[in-house]
Amino acid sequence: MWNTTAAMAEFLYRGGGFQNILAGFGRPVVQHWPGVAFLRGDAATAKYATRHITRLAPEANPVDVVGKIEIESKPGLHSAAVGVDPRTWEVVRFELWEEHPGEEGVYEVLHFSEPELAKITAG
Repeated sequence: MWNTTAAMAEFLYRGGGFQNILAGFGRPVVQHWPGVAFLRGDAATAKYATRHITRLAPEANPVDVVGKIEIESKPGLHSAAVGVDPRTWEVVRFELWEEHPGEEGVYEVLHFSEPELAKITAG
């Protein structure tokens, strides 16, 4: 997650670190979503990640859907972010956890950089 599109560009194609991922794993598809909500939780570290995707119903008004998005603070939550993919009209919720959240489809976080975490705001 980047606080600005300039920071994302710096990381991806101006020498800000993505070259290490390229060297180790090849060039992956990089998806991006305009952020609509963010919450910093109480956990000190992020060791696990979850992703939940909800497709908007064809008749749903995106203004109404986004206006109702809230992130609930939970014990062990490091941070959570919600974005909307306007290409597919999907709401994507990412949550980072200090301990395994006990559900299926959990990703292990191998590296987490957070130099500007305090600057990220909700949508």
